[in-house]
Amino acid sequence: MVALFASIKQATLFRGLPSGHVMVRSNTNRFKTQGGFLATTPPFLILVPWLRLGMNCSRGSASHCNEGLARIIFGSAGRACNSVGSKAEPWNQLVAIGEKYRIVRWISLALLFFADCFAASCVAQSPITALVFSPDSKWVLAGSQQGVAIFSWPELKPSRTVDCGLDSIHAMTMSKDGKRLYVGGGSPGQCGIVQQRDWPELKLERTWNDHQDVVYAISLSEDGKEWCSASWSGDCKVYALDAANFHEMVTAHSAPLFAANFISNDLLVTAGVDRTIVLSDTRSGKTLHVLKQHTKSVHALAYQPRINEGQPSLLASAGDDRTVRFWQAEIGRLVRFHRFESIPLAIAWTNAGDKLIVGCDDGTVWQLDPLSLATTVIAKHKFGIQNLLVDPKNDELVLSVGASLIATSLSERY
Repeated sequence: MVALFASIKQATLFRGLPSGHVMVRSNTNRFKTQGGFLATTPPFLILVPWLRLGMNCSRGSASHCNEGLARIIFGSAGRACNSVGSKAEPWNQLVAIGEKYRIVRWISLALLFFADCFAASCVAQSPITALVFSPDSKWVLAGSQQGVAIFSWPELKPSRTVDCGLDSIHAMTMSKDGKRLYVGGGSPGQCGIVQQRDWPELKLERTWNDHQDVVYAISLSEDGKEWCSASWSGDCKVYALDAANFHEMVTAHSAPLFAANFISNDLLVTAGVDRTIVLSDTRSGKTLHVLKQHTKSVHALAYQPRINEGQPSLLASAGDDRTVRFWQAEIGRLVRFHRFESIPLAIAWTNAGDKLIVGCDDGTVWQLDPLSLATTVIAKHKFGIQNLLVDPKNDELVLSVGASLIATSLSERY
């Protein structure tokens, strides 16, 4: 019964998602609802646990009541079946009705049946937690608790799903030659795992299990000869291509990591819960700069494509302080920042590198000019933008909103 209640609660997270979009199974603790559980749950679903408890307790003895579920619903009044007083009064009234009117039991069973069906159909639809384009941009790969699902682009028609055997997937990236897919995830509090799979078959070639908690970011160096993985355990490990073991580890952070990004062949930036962005030299292992201007967790990094040889590229960062900040990371300098009305969850540069696309937890997709800080709304959705990618061959966007994949053009305006 506890599992039923949890599934009903989880099912309410996805009411109101855009219709007609692809639904992929996944799980993430960063998916936010609007209005909370009781505000979005259909009334009959709220009544089901009450009625079922009344049905159980009316079967002869109050001691047969499921006290575990009762505590979930009633809190301190969970043991009301065996107590007296004002807190127990509503419960005793419900039990009395169940004892007097047999029809209450049948109504409870009917409502319970429909609630089980509703919850079972919805609970599997969980948010997407990682996105990557195939090398030819003909496919979008969506990572989730169920594995890696492949969709045609831009039609977003499902092709197949590969079970990776991971409890969660939070990071995916393609190798520079387009022949390998790196998948990062793991089990919370137990291990962080990176898998190397061939493309397009996605057969497992190699596994690294060097982290003590879930891997949240994977990045490749500019020349593709090194790659790194950052995890919730607070460390970032650097590997040479095809190496069995890491040769360098970034330990300058004091809290879990959300993001890691190579900005050259030997310069790596990492960021996380400790509100800092660390620039490290992967060859010497030295920490070059620690950027501390964010006031809350930093969960996304994006390095600007090189516009011209004479102009340095900017590093963009997004944090829970509702700011997107632009940096000259090589010299440790904050250039400028913009504060949004809601938390920016995902960021990506356009192919030209002249604009930054920002997806926020209120469902708004923005286009941000890194020089003037002018903003333009591209789209609005009901739920937060968890992931976004820019098609490398044009300026089409793919967004993950909850469990949906949505195609959006940068030429569109809200």
